[in-house]
Amino acid sequence: ESKNTFFYILLRCLVNALLVLTIAIVALASISNVPLKSFFWQRDRLTFSSAAISATQALSYLGLAWILLWTGLTYLYRRNSIFQQAHNNYWWSFFAFTALCLEILYGEVIVQGQTDASEKLFTKFSWMLAPGWASWIIFLLSPIVIITVSESTKASDRVSHQKHMRRLRILFETKLGMWSPR
Repeated sequence: ESKNTFFYILLRCLVNALLVLTIAIVALASISNVPLKSFFWQRDRLTFSSAAISATQALSYLGLAWILLWTGLTYLYRRNSIFQQAHNNYWWSFFAFTALCLEILYGEVIVQGQTDASEKLFTKFSWMLAPGWASWIIFLLSPIVIITVSESTKASDRVSHQKHMRRLRILFETKLGMWSPR
């Protein structure tokens, strides 16, 4: 049971980390007008402006908040599928929406506060549009990946939990039968 739980959490966290890293790399490449392959196959050190780095940092934080929102949604029901039960936790929805809005505002503070006056590349909230379509596609398709991984690990966890409960029931009935007065 504990081994399954470890891999369950590891798989879900690994997917989240890879998605955030992909969003950050694609956003930085797009904002800096650097080919994506140069991140992996270039020998020379890449240099980026502070405006590009702060916009990428803000987008990474927003991507992390977005991914954690969807991951949190899949954790609401431990073993049950999110498609079997209606989501009616209004407080969770309110605070998730509030967290996304605060993350957008925090990103604006990062971008406008960390760039020099000579490097002002972004007007208000334009940093969100700077990375182009590739990172936004990854951003918007990430819930599909997260929910798919979550539902597959939940199915495995459900089977493991049912086996464990059956084993406990047999153990309980054996002990009860051993001490029952006949």
